[in-house]
Amino acid sequence: MRITCQDCSVSFHQRTGRPARRCTACRGKYDAAFRKLRDTTKAAAVGTPCRRCGRPMDDPAAMDLGHDDATGEVAGWEHAQCNRSAGARKGNAMRRGTAAQAAVPASRPPKPDDGRNWAWCDVTGEWCPSSGVW
Repeated sequence: MRITCQDCSVSFHQRTGRPARRCTACRGKYDAAFRKLRDTTKAAAVGTPCRRCGRPMDDPAAMDLGHDDATGEVAGWEHAQCNRSAGARKGNAMRRGTAAQAAVPASRPPKPDDGRNWAWCDVTGEWCPSSGVW
């Protein structure tokens, strides 16, 4: 199957599986930097609150370095279950044809300005304290 990369518009061939959005070169650019950031910050994130639910993360094997769907920027450490559930919700919305609604962030109240790190929590729909480790 011939597919066009959404980043560089190069056509590439994929034999099996779910159609990829990016060619190998574009995936590699993101993955290398992401893996380096993940590997260097994971140990410091153990015990900090999850970006999505706010509960502490105690098991390094059950942690993901999440990103903001709207910007694509790294957003912070999350429980693997919280991160993957959010991805499943987005994918299900896309399959239902409500992707435009799912991708548009709801209007958010202003971020608290008390000197702490804050991150928007998609699960609770409010600003949650963040570890700032990412």
